[in-house]
Amino acid sequence: MPVYLVTAVDWKNASSYVYHLEQPLFQLPPKVAIEDGSVYLDAKGRFHAIFHSGLNGIQTYSADGTNWTFGGTAWDNDVAFLNGQNYSFHRRERPHFVFGDASNPHRITALTTAVTYGDDGMSDACYTLLQ
Repeated sequence: MPVYLVTAVDWKNASSYVYHLEQPLFQLPPKVAIEDGSVYLDAKGRFHAIFHSGLNGIQTYSADGTNWTFGGTAWDNDVAFLNGQNYSFHRRERPHFVFGDASNPHRITALTTAVTYGDDGMSDACYTLLQ
């Protein structure tokens, strides 16, 4: 799914939203679809966005919030746990970054994703993973 720019005079007033559908914000590689976007600003005022894409997480970035660059894969479904075990989840969705350092509020502390497990991919059992 392509991602388009939306601007507003007042983000609280949905009637002020302007949808810029002339072209997507960035070009996705063939056969890549994304969803579940999350945007944040780093300490230098640059924009970053993460998305769920099939078996991977995708990252994009922008200096001005208007011109975006596709950054590629940010994570996959393989997770290494502190006890030394690894697990390959069937799916990792709805990514969000956690910012928990009060002395450095733009520093990413963790990534949360909803994860599903099981070999058949048919299970809807899931939980939130904090990595």
